Amino acid sequence: MTPAARRYYLIALTGLCAVGAWLLYARTPAPGVPHAPVTARPAAPSSAPDSGANRYCLKDGEPIRYIADPTAVERERLRQQLRLEGDGPLVSVTLVWDGAPHLLSAEVGEPRAPRTLRAVLLQSLHLPSHTFENLGLADSIALPGDWILAKGVARTEHLAYIAGFVRATGHARFAFVREEQNAVFYVASGTPCPKDVFQLLPKPPGNVKMGSTDGTAGEFLSSLSGAIHRRIANELSDNAVRITWQDNSTVYPANKIAMTEERISTLLDQAASALCISFERLEEPATVWRLRDNCYAD
Repeated sequence: MTPAARRYYLIALTGLCAVGAWLLYARTPAPGVPHAPVTARPAAPSSAPDSGANRYCLKDGEPIRYIADPTAVERERLRQQLRLEGDGPLVSVTLVWDGAPHLLSAEVGEPRAPRTLRAVLLQSLHLPSHTFENLGLADSIALPGDWILAKGVARTEHLAYIAGFVRATGHARFAFVREEQNAVFYVASGTPCPKDVFQLLPKPPGNVKMGSTDGTAGEFLSSLSGAIHRRIANELSDNAVRITWQDNSTVYPANKIAMTEERISTLLDQAASALCISFERLEEPATVWRLRDNCYAD
């Protein structure tokens, strides 16, 4: 990994709580959840606890806490306790709370821009991008800081509180609005036979070269799903096969590059050819959450 690429990376530990189960690779759509717009009356984004340590502990019945202004002392304590490596400052930490804190994800490095709602939804909550419509709105909403999530709390409750935090930043009419629609998804099948590093979308001009990721075939499909904003049902015959890929999709939103149907088709054709697998295009009823900045809260 180049020095430039090391400046900003994601450390993710999965299997700590039900949050990780939101990345689904099955034909069956996610269970239904209450209709929206989602509204809530969250606590203030940053409270005034007795000590810095208490800010990273949830009270009984508290589903989520947003620490918008972590101090340098708190960040250094977290870095030591979590044994985080990497150059640069600690950008954001997400913990899962079940009576004690557990690391879900951390970002270390020099951020090129303030952390946004997109990063909170996709990296902190580990929600797949195809869960949302109008996700571009999230790029204009800054939510820097740290997150503590109560284990076992439904994602709709987390979304409700996040909507409240967003409204507190000045987007007074923001909401996640539930919609039912027919959504395109893909079924991946076959036995992967990777040969070289797979380039997941071309690097946009003027951007730094992304580092390579080595993971299982299932992990690759997760990255591919995020890149094309479509669900991918995993029916590969061998998910343990190791694949190395370079994911350039993460810089596409900042470069205002739309994920068109033509771009998706080209990418899947390239992946099928390079990895000896196939993709079947299907449709299914699905629940999505549309980001809107023109709703009235209840």
